[in-house]
Amino acid sequence: MLLVGVACPDEAPLLGLISQTNTVYNYEIQGQLLPHGEATTRVYGANEFELYAQDSWHVRDNLTVSAGLRYGLYSPPWEVNGQQVAPNVNLGEWFDQRMANMQAGIPSSASEHITFVPGGAKGHAMVLGENALAVSRYSRHTDEAIALVKYLSRRDVQLGRARLTSLPPTIPDLYDDREVVAANPYYAPLKQVFLGGALSRPSSVTGHKYAQVSRAYFRGVHSVLTRQQPAAAAAAALERELVWITGFPAAPAAAR
Repeated sequence: MLLVGVACPDEAPLLGLISQTNTVYNYEIQGQLLPHGEATTRVYGANEFELYAQDSWHVRDNLTVSAGLRYGLYSPPWEVNGQQVAPNVNLGEWFDQRMANMQAGIPSSASEHITFVPGGAKGHAMVLGENALAVSRYSRHTDEAIALVKYLSRRDVQLGRARLTSLPPTIPDLYDDREVVAANPYYAPLKQVFLGGALSRPSSVTGHKYAQVSRAYFRGVHSVLTRQQPAAAAAAALERELVWITGFPAAPAAAR
């Protein structure tokens, strides 16, 4: 679901203009935009199991003792078609980490940020956010800025920062440091995300054509949100444009 709001200046009512409007867009799991007013269909499933055992003991003619035991197991409900989201971190571990940070005097701002990504029985997607260091081409102190970036990227500086904050390091083996993992337990699966092919922005793969690639993605997403073309057509057009910009061949259909 996407909520879009447009507000006009305070003088708009005097000019007879609509001062504010809000629009809600709903999407299917494949990215297809639903028409306005169409209901979003959800099909939920759950596993529920119960076991009950009972016995009676006839103690005397006028006394009977009956006892029973019930056991129930109920799973959390899920949307069977994958139309749901899940936290990007384990919430139990996240709260435990916040408690440990509090006792160590570490501020809550050091806790990992939480977001919600597509998930459920049909599959799970991961989203990787990051902080990056860069030097503006318009900087008046380019040499000093480059020196600062090199300093902040040093191994010893990244190690100290990773032990005290939740900012992930860029050196893979630092994720195996005992003090780092103790301060940030979620680093273990995060290392696998990095080693699994995660790319940083700006992408070194696209090189100096990064801006062109970004604009191509922007135009493709915008064309779907504004209903200029369906998601499948936009994806196909984006693939052709990326092949033209980068010179890379398109991936075989079986590998997509």
